[in-house]
Amino acid sequence: MIESLEELKKAILSGFGYPTVDVEIDECQWNTIFSDAKRWFRAKKGVLDGTVVSLVEGVTEYDFPDNACNIVDVILPKRSDIQSLLSLGFFDIVPLNSLNLGAITSAFNSYSSYVQILQALETRRRIFGADPSWDVLYNKIHIIGGEGVCASSLGGQRMLVVFVKEDFDLTFLKGRDENLIFRYIKNEATRVLGRIRGKYPSYPAAGGEITTDGETLLGDYKEELERLDEEIAESQGPMGIMYG
Repeated sequence: MIESLEELKKAILSGFGYPTVDVEIDECQWNTIFSDAKRWFRAKKGVLDGTVVSLVEGVTEYDFPDNACNIVDVILPKRSDIQSLLSLGFFDIVPLNSLNLGAITSAFNSYSSYVQILQALETRRRIFGADPSWDVLYNKIHIIGGEGVCASSLGGQRMLVVFVKEDFDLTFLKGRDENLIFRYIKNEATRVLGRIRGKYPSYPAAGGEITTDGETLLGDYKEELERLDEEIAESQGPMGIMYG
């Protein structure tokens, strides 16, 4: 479990041989590494959060929740069958033909006629969008649907907005995600260290010339990054059966 970024940093430095071996990564570079790790995780998977937003009568446009970078889903209240029936026009819902000519007068006394109305209602819902839906444009959530959908039936109700957080605490991640972020941060530190040491492949010392491992570190970085990208993509679904 990642207790803090400082403890995580110490663990990675220890893996590089510190304090016996000098590790040429300064504090500013560590801050960049942590920021890059957040961007990578948010872009590849993200940390989900949700909030409840009260719907206002006549309002169809709502701001993103605080700390949301993109919207995953919006769960809107369903209109009742009666609301949908009235909003679409009762007589227009029921196709009048020889099979259901008496549906209007006996709809609530005859089960079969009532079922016919519900079937026709469902058809009209799907075709004309009597149920509300949503869309996103320019950091705004737009409620769309049948005529007067917000003003007549959703005012005073609430919608659940599920979103990806713009900013989050790396120490909040647990389980598989914790392992991925720890390895990514360590791998980014490997890249930084590899580039620093790659500038001076060798240097003279009292006991003779010393060769640095910059090229090896950069090679290890590329291989691990490919593995991490594959694993974080797999982690978005349920884990398969594991054998051991």
